[in-house]
Amino acid sequence: MTNIAQPAPAPIDGVTLRRTLGINGTRFSAVLDGEAIAYIEVETLERNERQPRGGGWADIGNLQVDAAYRRQGVATWLLAHAVEWLRLAHVDRLVGYTWPEEEAGVSFLERAGFRELTRTERGWTREPE
Repeated sequence: MTNIAQPAPAPIDGVTLRRTLGINGTRFSAVLDGEAIAYIEVETLERNERQPRGGGWADIGNLQVDAAYRRQGVATWLLAHAVEWLRLAHVDRLVGYTWPEEEAGVSFLERAGFRELTRTERGWTREPE
């Protein structure tokens, strides 16, 4: 997570940050005029509930930006705030997921400093023998 920038001023005038509990972890919301226009959720993976690994890992559970506010730096701003908060918990590895067909999501994560570790092909089934 060393490549991910520190939080900068809000990318849109009047946007504030709100931290709450989301369905997939801690939620950081970009709020404008009392309404959430975007959010990111992150969760640490210290309990080894998904895969056995040591502490220091977290993943992005959700990242959503309202269509009217995309490509204005809101997602990058939220990601920087989430990373700053995770660093307080000594998390130094953040896992992000996206569909390979969603080029915007893939390129966003790459521009933010992520690197691809693996790909999983979905849609197949295993027939019993």
